Amino acid sequence: QLCVARELTKKFEEFRRGVASELLAHYQAHPPKGEIVLVISGS
Repeated sequence: QLCVARELTKKFEEFRRGVASELLAHYQAHPPKGEIVLVISGS
C-alpha cells in the first residue's frame, strides 16, 4: 500500500492511496505537478 500526497498545506492538496500498479497507471495518465510525498506502508 502506498499514499501519494501532493501540494500539502496548499489549496490543491491531494491524496491518492492504493497499490503501486494503480498509482503508476494514474500518474502515467496524469503526470503530477508540484511537490510530492510518497508514504509506503510497513509489513
